[in-house]
Amino acid sequence: MDKMPWFAQYCEDAERTDQLVGKQNHVELLAAGLFGEVGSVLAELKKERRETLAYPAYRNRLKEELGDALWYLTRLTALLCPSLLGNMPAATGNDTLQQDAPLAAALALGGAGANLFNALRRDANTATDQLRETWMALLQVIAKTELDLGDVAQMNLEKIQSRWPENHEFIDLFDDTFGEEEQLPRKLNVEFRQVGRGDKKVVVLRCTRSRSDRPLCGPGSRPRLRRIHLETRGREG
Repeated sequence: MDKMPWFAQYCEDAERTDQLVGKQNHVELLAAGLFGEVGSVLAELKKERRETLAYPAYRNRLKEELGDALWYLTRLTALLCPSLLGNMPAATGNDTLQQDAPLAAALALGGAGANLFNALRRDANTATDQLRETWMALLQVIAKTELDLGDVAQMNLEKIQSRWPENHEFIDLFDDTFGEEEQLPRKLNVEFRQVGRGDKKVVVLRCTRSRSDRPLCGPGSRPRLRRIHLETRGREG
């Protein structure tokens, strides 16, 4: 913990952005999220092996998935064994992974996740060893993919803070300063209808504003029909 001065703040931010608080089966929902993110980590490594240079977004996507896994693991640990958070190591020790170390580390993370799952099914209050095992396995993946734990956490913080900010700030719409008749409507009612016309099927969109007092045409001009036709050939089945 001494080598992770940012971790205490990270835990606080993770708690603040936990949208599952107060829901039934809070622990089970967090566990489901963790297992899903571990699967996503494995999927990213598999896609990188398959696509190689055709998948340039690999590292950012992997970093994002690892950050999400870190978030769920942190929240689970905070609920089940909060004292463990202060003793989490910042790095792994020596390991015996040799060939294709990133994939082997990710598979080991999957195994640790499975052990944690089984422990939670037996008794969530006795899953301390499995939580520590999963933490170490996560660190191993980060190390073997040449990423940094602090960078992974920072990227995750930026993601969760952008989604659930402490203060919501809204920018003005680009046409707020325009006259009322020059603004885009704030609400539209759109009706989709599919009608047959000969051997074709036509999708008709009828669009009306939320206000009925706005003129459809200017003075002296001909009324314009505000209806759009999207014509597609019909297909059996």
